[in-house]
Amino acid sequence: MDVACLIDILNKMGVPQSWYSINDRLSSDTYILNKVYDRWEYFYFDEKGRRNGYKTFNCEDEACRYLLKKLENEMLIVLRILLCYEHDRDRNRISGLKCQATHP
Repeated sequence: MDVACLIDILNKMGVPQSWYSINDRLSSDTYILNKVYDRWEYFYFDEKGRRNGYKTFNCEDEACRYLLKKLENEMLIVLRILLCYEHDRDRNRISGLKCQATHP
């Protein structure tokens, strides 16, 4: 996998572009993937300017696959939160209907 392919996959998955940076800007709360000479570096740049989870890779394919896995996991977390929210909202709506039915 190369960077162009990775970006295409991320776009198709609906990953917000503000979540990651590939050979580009360094902004907070962003997953970073940079080519540095003949190696690739990955880290999460937090709101305090710290580099978390720093890793280096010898090849583009390995680095891209690592970032893809990280962002897939983030998307799953967001999906779970949305599903829980929907479930709670639906449960509250049904509970409200029951109350209205028993208490006119």
